[in-house]
Amino acid sequence: MSATDPDFMAVVPPKTWVRLNNPAIQNFITGLVIACSAGIYLALTGLGAGGGKPSSQYLASTSNSILYALFAVSGWVSAGFLNAFGPKITMAIGVLGYPLYAAGLWYFDVSGNEWFALFGAVMNGIGAGLLFTGAGFVQFAYAEEKEKGMYIFWQHTMLSGGAIVGAIVTFAINFHRAKPSVPTSVYAIFVAIMTSASLLALAFIISPKKIIRHDGTHLAEFKKTTVKEELVGMWRAASTPKVFLMLFPMFVSEFALGIQTSFNGYYFSLRTRALNTILYNVLQIILPAILAALLDAQWIGIRKVRGIIGVIFTAATTISLATAELIYFKQKVDRTKPGPSMDWSDPGYANIMILHLLWGGCFCCWTFMVQWIMGSMSNKPEVLSRYAGLFKGTSALGVCVAFAIDARKPQYWVEMAIHFALYMVAIFIMFYVVWFSITDTDYLKEDGVIVPTKVAEELIGPDGVSLDTNKSYQTEVSKQKCDGLTPCSQCVKRKRPEACKRLASDDNKEEARPQPDHASPALNQAEPSPPGISDVVTSTPSAPVAISGDSETPSSVPCPRGLQARTTVPELLVPRMSGMMYDMKGKAVYLGNCATLHFLQNIQQLIADQSNDVFSSLNSDVANMSLMEELPPFELQDMEPHLPSDVGDLKDLVDAYFTSTCGIIDIFDVAQFMSEFRHWINGLIPPKCGTAAVIYLVVALGAQARGSSLLDSRRAQSFYHHGRLIALQELTNDPTLETIQAFLLISMYMLGCSRRNGSYLNLGTAVSAAKSLGLHRDEANAAFSKEEQQLRCRIWKTLRFHDLFFSAMMGRTSAISARESNISHAQHPVPESPSLEFLRAISLEESARAFLIIERIINEVYTKRTVPIALLQSIGGELKEWSYRLPAALRTSVNPRHPRESIFLSREVVLRNTHVACSYYFAMMLLMRPFLIAHLKAKSMSSGLGRSAAKERETDVSPEIYDGAIACIDSAIYTLQLLRELLVADMLFKNMPLAIAWIFVAALVVSSSHFGGIGPEKEIEQAIRNTDELLHCFAANSPQAARYHHIVKRLFKAGVDHQNRLKQRARLSRTTVVAELFRLSPRESTENATDGVAPKDSEDEEVAYQNLWSTPPENELPIYTSTYKGQMTPGASNIAPDGASGQFIGSGGTSLQGGEYPVRRQMPGFVAQTPGLAVHEQEDARARMANFEHLFSGPIDFGPMLDHNSLMLTGSGNGNGNGNGNDIFDFHWV
Repeated sequence: MSATDPDFMAVVPPKTWVRLNNPAIQNFITGLVIACSAGIYLALTGLGAGGGKPSSQYLASTSNSILYALFAVSGWVSAGFLNAFGPKITMAIGVLGYPLYAAGLWYFDVSGNEWFALFGAVMNGIGAGLLFTGAGFVQFAYAEEKEKGMYIFWQHTMLSGGAIVGAIVTFAINFHRAKPSVPTSVYAIFVAIMTSASLLALAFIISPKKIIRHDGTHLAEFKKTTVKEELVGMWRAASTPKVFLMLFPMFVSEFALGIQTSFNGYYFSLRTRALNTILYNVLQIILPAILAALLDAQWIGIRKVRGIIGVIFTAATTISLATAELIYFKQKVDRTKPGPSMDWSDPGYANIMILHLLWGGCFCCWTFMVQWIMGSMSNKPEVLSRYAGLFKGTSALGVCVAFAIDARKPQYWVEMAIHFALYMVAIFIMFYVVWFSITDTDYLKEDGVIVPTKVAEELIGPDGVSLDTNKSYQTEVSKQKCDGLTPCSQCVKRKRPEACKRLASDDNKEEARPQPDHASPALNQAEPSPPGISDVVTSTPSAPVAISGDSETPSSVPCPRGLQARTTVPELLVPRMSGMMYDMKGKAVYLGNCATLHFLQNIQQLIADQSNDVFSSLNSDVANMSLMEELPPFELQDMEPHLPSDVGDLKDLVDAYFTSTCGIIDIFDVAQFMSEFRHWINGLIPPKCGTAAVIYLVVALGAQARGSSLLDSRRAQSFYHHGRLIALQELTNDPTLETIQAFLLISMYMLGCSRRNGSYLNLGTAVSAAKSLGLHRDEANAAFSKEEQQLRCRIWKTLRFHDLFFSAMMGRTSAISARESNISHAQHPVPESPSLEFLRAISLEESARAFLIIERIINEVYTKRTVPIALLQSIGGELKEWSYRLPAALRTSVNPRHPRESIFLSREVVLRNTHVACSYYFAMMLLMRPFLIAHLKAKSMSSGLGRSAAKERETDVSPEIYDGAIACIDSAIYTLQLLRELLVADMLFKNMPLAIAWIFVAALVVSSSHFGGIGPEKEIEQAIRNTDELLHCFAANSPQAARYHHIVKRLFKAGVDHQNRLKQRARLSRTTVVAELFRLSPRESTENATDGVAPKDSEDEEVAYQNLWSTPPENELPIYTSTYKGQMTPGASNIAPDGASGQFIGSGGTSLQGGEYPVRRQMPGFVAQTPGLAVHEQEDARARMANFEHLFSGPIDFGPMLDHNSLMLTGSGNGNGNGNGNDIFDFHWV
C-alpha cells in the first residue's frame, strides 16, 4: 500500500560544483567527446584530406559530399534514437564513424584505393548525426536560459580545441617536411584519439534524469516515446512556422566549410595548412566568446534585444569579410591553374592568411548564432532534442551542397558570390525570427520543465502563487492590465499578438492551442469584433452519448451544439449571488460564485422576476428549503465492525469500491492492496495500524456504494467509524502515504453521506499530508523507484481532481495552486494492448486534465464581474481539443435503443469511461452557464420566458449567447442520457456522490431551459424523465439525492405550468371574431381574467404534467392497464383510474375493490373510455390532481420508469379525514 516514506523531502542544493551530475560538467564532457572525434576530423579535413596532395582534392570533395548527405538524413531522425536510448549510447555509437573515416583516408593515402575512404565517409555520416544530436541536446536542454550562449560556447570551444590539438600534432610532425603527404604517424594518432572518444562517452555521460542543477532541481520530466511519436514530433517541430523559417539559416550556417577546406588544400603547402588550421580554430574560440558574452548579458534586460545584437554582429562580420574575400578571389586566384602550394615563408602569405582566417571566424559566428536562436525557442528536452537533430541534419545538408558545388571546381569568386547571396537572405530571416519569436522566458509555459529555484522566485515569487495566472508575461513585466486572453489585448495593441505568451499553461504542447483571433485593439469597443473564433465547440446532432470505443474519429464523445464562427460581442456579465448560505443546523456557510447552489439561486431570481402567481409561489417554496447539508441518521453505536462470516462478501465490497471509483480515485497499487487485504483477512496485520485503517475505509466505501440492503448501510457506518478512529490515532503524527489515502477515503465517504463541509475539511488534510511528502514535486518523486513514482503521481492527481471538484461545486478556492506543483498532466501514449491498470491510470489522468480546464474557468470567469466572450470561446476551444485527444480506449458506443444488448464491456470499464465523459460535460456546463443565464434574462426582459412567448432565437439575443446556451443545454442532455443508459443497463451503484452532483447540475440546466423555452423541446422533456429516474434511484441511499429530487421536481412542474399558461394565452389571443357558443362539458368563466388571460385550467396543466412524466416512446397512443393494489379503510374515498393521466383519483361514494381497468388514451381531450365503470365514475375520473393530493396528504413519490413503461405511485395519509391507509398504485403500458 505504501512504501517507507521519508520524514522530510526537500530540494537540497549539492554541496560541490565538481560532480558528474552537474549539467555544466556534463556539457564539458560532451565537449571533450566532440573534441576527440569531430575536432580531430576538422584537423584532418584542414589538411586537405586524401593524403594532403592537391591531386586528391576530388576524393576529399566526393567523400565529404557522401558524408554530409548521410549526416543530414541521420541528423533528422536521430532525435528519436536519442529520446529512446539517451545521450550516452547515442554519442558513444555516433563517435565510431570518425575513426573509420580517418582509417579510410589513411588507406587511400597508402594504396590509392578509394573504396575504404568512401565506406568510412558513409559510416561517419551516419554516426555524426547521432553524435551532434546528442551534443546539441546537452547544450540546449542542460543550460538555463541565462546560460544558453555559454553552453554553446563551451562545446564550440572544445570542438575547436580538438581541431587545434590535431593540427598541432600534424604541424609538429611536418614542421621540417616539405612533402605534401600526411605521415602514417598522424593517421595512427588520429584514429586512437577518435576511438577513445567513444569510451569517454560510455564512462562519463549519464542519464538526463540524474542531472541536478546547483540549486538542487532536476531538469525536467523525461518520458520515453515511440517511433511513431518521434516521427510525428519531428514533423511538427519542423512545420512550426518559426522553426520552418529557421531551416534556411540552418542550411547555410556551415556552408563556408566547403570553400574553406577546398581553398586551404588548393592554395597552401601541408605544413602551412596545419598552421592555418591552428590559427583558424583559435579565431573560432575568440569570436564565439564575444557572441556568448553578448547573448548572455543579463544587463541587457530583454533577451530579444540581445538576439538582435547577435544577428547584427554576425551580419556585419559576414558582409565585411565576404566582400573582401570575394574581391581577392576575383583578382588573385585562378582555379583553372594548379595551386601554388604557398608556404608560410613565401611573400604575401600574411595577407591571404589573415583574410582566410577571418572568413573562418564568420563561419563560427553563423553556427553559434543559429544554435542560440534554436535553443532559445524552448526549454523542453524532447523538443530541444528534435531541434538539435534538425539543426545538424539541415546544416549537414548545406555542407553537402557546398562540397557538391566545390566538386564541380567553379572559380572561387563564383563560389563565394553564391555563399554571400545565401547569407544575406538568411540574415533577414534571422532578424524576423528573433524579433517575433524570441521571448524573455519560456519557463512556466512548457509541461514537464522544472524551473530553476531562483528563476521561479523571480517569476512567481517564493510562495509560488504571487503572480496572476491570467496575465501574459509581457503584461506582467509592463504592469499593464491583462484581460486573460491569449494573445491579450495589450499585445494586440502593440501589434505583437504572436509574442504574447501565458505565464502558466496547463498542458503545453509543441503545437499551439486554439487561440482567438483579434481583429481590433480592444475587446470592449462599441462595435462587435469581426469574426475570429471559429468552431470552438462542434455542432452535433442529437446523437447518443458514447462512453468508449475503437473509433478512429477525432472524438466519439459528442461536443455540444453551438458556438459556431460568429461575430463576437464584447463582454458577458457573470451573475453573482450572496456568498453565504445556511446548512441544516442554521450555520452560515460560504459558497463561491460558481457553486451549483448559486446557479439554483440564479434560477430562483429568474422565477422571482416573473409576475405570475405560479412563479412567485414556487420561488417561495424553493427558497424556504435548506440548500446545504443533509445530515443522515448518525449513530455511534456498534463501533466495532462486524466481519461477515462470508469472506467472499468482503471481497465483493472491495471490488465494489474499485469499480465505483474507477476513473476518479486511483491511490493504490491494486495488486499490493489485495495482498495486504488477504493478510488482514487472515489476521496477519495488526488491527489498529495505518494499513488496517485504510482497509476498513475501503470496505466502508464499497458498502456505501453498493447499498443493496440495510446490512450494507450498517456495515458501511461501522467500518467507516472504526477506520476513521484508527486513522486519527495512528496516521496524524508522522504523515505517510497511508495518511493521504485514509483521509481521502474519509473525505469521499463523507461526501456520500451528504456532509460536504466535513468532506472538504478532510480532503484538505490529505492535501497537506501530500505536500509534506513532496508528492507535488517531480524532483522529490524522482528519489523513489519507478513503481512508487507512478503511485505517488496517481495519488497527487487524484487529490488534484477532487480538490477542483470541490472548487467547482462549492465555489471555494483550490487547496492546490497550479504554481506549486510541477507534476505533468501530459497525455501518455496508449499501447496497442493496454492493461487494466494502465487504463485506470489514464482515465483518472484524462478526468484530471478536464478539471484543470475547470480550474481556469473558475479563476478566469467566475472571479470576475464581466468576462470577454472571446475568453469563454478560447477555453471552449481547449475543451474541444481535449475531447479530440481523448484516447480511443476511453470511448465505446452504447446503443440507447437496446442498451442491455449493446453492453459488452465490464462494469468497471463502463463506469471509468462514464466518469471521463461526465467530467467533460460538467466542464462545458460550468463554462457555458453564463451564456444560458444571460439568454434567459434577455428573454425575460424582452418577451417573457417561454417557448411560445417569442421565437426561440430573438433578434435582441446575440448569436454567441444563444449558441453558448445551447452548448450548455446539450451538455446537460448528454450527461443525463448517458447516466440513464447505465441505469437501464444496471451498471450504476446505489450511491455515487459525483454522479449525483453531475445529475443535479444537469437537471438545473434542463429545468432553466424548460422555463425559457430554449433548446430542443423533445430532448429536454426526455432529459426531465431521465433526471427523475436517476435521482429516484439514488434517493433511497443518498439524502442529498432525495433533496435534489424534491427540488428539481418542483422546478419541472413549475416549468410545465408556465408553458401551459403561455399556450392558453396563445389560444385566447388567436381570434376575437368567433365565439364559442356551446359545449357538452362545462367551461370555466373568463370574467375575472386579466390581460386577456383565462384563469388557471388545472386539469389541462396536470394532464400535461403527468404526460411529461409518462409519455411512452415514439409518442404512441397505447392501451394501458391500471391496477389498484390494497384496500382502503372503510369510509375513505374510493379510487378510480383517471383515463386522462393514468392517476388514481378519489371517486367518492362506494368502495372500489382491486381490479384492472384497461384504458385507451384519447387525443385530444383525454376522454376516458373505461369499460366496467359507471358513468359517474368516469366523470369522477376527470377529477383534478388536487383531489388526489387531498386524499393522500403525504408526499407522492414517482418510482423508476424503466424504458418509460411503468410508474409507481405511493402515498399514505387520511382519506378525506375519514380513514387512513397505505396504498400502492401501478399502471403499465400494454
